[in-house]
Amino acid sequence: MRNIKLVIEYDGARYDGWQKPAAGAKGATVQEKLEEVLGRMENEKVEVIGAARTEAGVHACAQIANFHTNTDMTLIDIKHYLNRFLPRDIAVLEVVEVPDRFHASFLAKAFQYEYRISIGEVPSVFERKYHYYCFKRPDIRRMKKAAE
Repeated sequence: MRNIKLVIEYDGARYDGWQKPAAGAKGATVQEKLEEVLGRMENEKVEVIGAARTEAGVHACAQIANFHTNTDMTLIDIKHYLNRFLPRDIAVLEVVEVPDRFHASFLAKAFQYEYRISIGEVPSVFERKYHYYCFKRPDIRRMKKAAE
């Protein structure tokens, strides 16, 4: 069995986060979408393990995940398959075969979160989905203190 690592980016605006919900709960997640497409590729149930969970509406630019598979597809063919059948707001940037013991969640060393704030008289129509907008400059000193 092969262990495949994925580097993924997604716009989380229409998802209820990364992790699939408990049995019976409703809502689309990024993990569910990946498992659905991989399940069709493999013609069997596939579990995708993510390095970190994101909340509803949160985006990711380098989410690491892995899954086990018996496929004999090349790595580039797996990448092309995923990007062809995943929704356009989820993209697989990299596909790498890793040792069997690799586990995206347990081996994660760090996470980086980025919060974007725009300031100005008029909010940008292009940044509205990805920036928090303020009419006046926030107090950076107080923000740093709160972050501690």
